[in-house]
This record gives sequence, structure tokens and C-alpha cells, in this order.
Amino acid sequence: MQHDDIVRIFTESAASEISLVPDGPERYRVFAPFGFDDGDEFAIVLKREQGSEWVLSDEGNTLMHLSYDINLDSLEKGVRRELFSNAILAHEIDNHQGELSTRIRDDQFGSCFYSFVQGLLRISDLTYLSRERVKTTFKEDVQQWLAEHIPEDRRTFDWHDPHRDPDAKYRADCRIDGRYPPVFVHALSNNDRTRDATISLLKFADWELDFKAVGIYKKGARISRSVRERFEDVCGHSYLGLEENEEFIRRELTTLTSDYF
Repeated sequence: MQHDDIVRIFTESAASEISLVPDGPERYRVFAPFGFDDGDEFAIVLKREQGSEWVLSDEGNTLMHLSYDINLDSLEKGVRRELFSNAILAHEIDNHQGELSTRIRDDQFGSCFYSFVQGLLRISDLTYLSRERVKTTFKEDVQQWLAEHIPEDRRTFDWHDPHRDPDAKYRADCRIDGRYPPVFVHALSNNDRTRDATISLLKFADWELDFKAVGIYKKGARISRSVRERFEDVCGHSYLGLEENEEFIRRELTTLTSDYF
């Protein structure tokens, strides 16, 4: 593939906020609005390796960044090992002596990129294990509230696009159907869930789906400013707290669906 072909295929299959910059023969820096909580962006390159295979790689940056806050030996035991291994397996990431990478399969540059980023986000959050992995029922609370106010035939919990995304990598906690485009609702209780919601909404937009989105933050949740701002860049309707904003959320959903619950 020629330079122009790579740039075109990659940018067409990813969101407009993502760009490629040449960084040597058959090698590109990937710039995207995703990174660590301290503001540093992920260091991601797209490069051709042996033969004709293209890969996305962090070139060891992610684990090096984690080493500033935790002993990397902790990834070899206990809960961190389980979470690290799950992230690697779920997002088809290879770990070669600390370099994390993933192969581009069937020229699916955009899908492989989003999956790779989701994996890096989960791995980077291992530094906040004690505070971010506390069990929460907030998603279930939001879904229960929606079940009480929205007819069953107009709501779908944990919705994903069965045709574009059969593996359900990009979800909405609830899809509400009305007279106008569907409304996707996300319950946001920590950095992980807020980032996943951001990526899902970017992917829905990339698929050119016609939709509206609403985010509901758990009151008191520890969500970093940068993570919150990135979410709100792609979601125009958000509320801090469910119980505190029930009437406002009800009115918002009524307006967005042009109907009453």
C-alpha cells in the first residue's frame, strides 16, 4: 500500500479526531485524544513489520509510564496480574518484553485501533486499582430507574450494533427509541466507564449513526477532569447524580424522544 492509501484507509475507518503523521519509511505516529490521567497522551505508532503486516505498537511506553507509579512485578501476581492478563486477551494485544502491540487484521485499521486503545486504557488504570475497581451498582441503579419510566418495548439495555459490532465491543447502557433518532444513555461511575462511553460514542459517530446521547455521572465518583472533558466533547447532555436530577433527566429524555414516559 502507498502512503496516501494508508492515510486514507486509516482516517476513513477512524474518527476525525485521529490523525497520522509520517515518522519514517512505512511508519506513522498516531495522534488521538486518549492518554494517561496525568495528561500524557499514549505513544502509538502504526508500522509495517516483517513481510506486509501492519501493527499498532506503544513501543514500550505504556508499561514504562506505569513503572513511575507501581512496581511492574505486581503485574505478575494477584489481582493486577488477572486484570492485566484479561486486558491483553480481550483486546488481542501482544506483550513482547514490555512492548504492547496488535496486528491489523483484514485492513480493519479503525476497529483494531479502538480495541488497542481500550486495552491500553484498562492497563493504564492499574495504577488506580484500589480506588477504581471498587464494586459499584450505579449502572444497575440507572437501568432500574429507566425500566420504571420507559416502556419495555422502547428500551434496550447494554445495546450494541449487531451488524457492525457482533462482538459487542461498543455499547450503550441503554438505547431508547422514540419518534426521532435513538437516545443512548451511559451511567458513568469511574474513569474506565467514562472512557469506554467516549470511545463508543466516537465509534457510533464514525458509523454515521443518527443518535442523541445522555450521560449520568455517579455523584461523588472520582473521574478525572481530562476524562470528563473528553466525554462531554462527544455528549452534549450530562447530569451529576441520578436521584438529584430525576426530574431534569426525565424532561431531557422527553424532549429528545418527543414523547412522555
